[in-house]
Amino acid sequence: MDTILNTHQQHIAQYLAKKRWENCHDRGAETTVYEKGAIVVVKGCKGIVRKREYEAMGGEMAFCKLHNLWPEIDPETIGVEDCKLPNNLRVDVKTTDCPTGRLLVKAIAHAEDQDVFALMIVKWPHYRYAGLILAAEMLREERLAPDLKKYPCYAANQNELEENWRCIRR
Repeated sequence: MDTILNTHQQHIAQYLAKKRWENCHDRGAETTVYEKGAIVVVKGCKGIVRKREYEAMGGEMAFCKLHNLWPEIDPETIGVEDCKLPNNLRVDVKTTDCPTGRLLVKAIAHAEDQDVFALMIVKWPHYRYAGLILAAEMLREERLAPDLKKYPCYAANQNELEENWRCIRR
């Protein structure tokens, strides 16, 4: 499924991304950027990271637009779900600009706070929904990506993702 953020949605995504960025980085947070198979941790504000933040916020909005949901839009809220499905499952939406990109989830403690992970493919302002996967399925040791050892991540290929959230049960 594809969607395009209109001009107003793009401005909202950019505004929210900027506010989230400022809030996170005022607290000394780091941003993880996946570049050509490598992971780079960035402190401070760099143009490419700002672009990624816009795309990520747009991905959350696009996912919600496609599924008739409401995204978390409070820029002060950090570390909670991006949205909730009608069956109350908490969703963390991930975004990549690589058309064949994998769903990647950092192997950190708060990953278990999500019920579902979703993947959106972006070519701003166009988004393609690649699918979703239950956290219990995603956060398994055999999914730890051997090519990303420096910053451990769980990985799922697009063909492993479920398209219809109604098929997802706890």
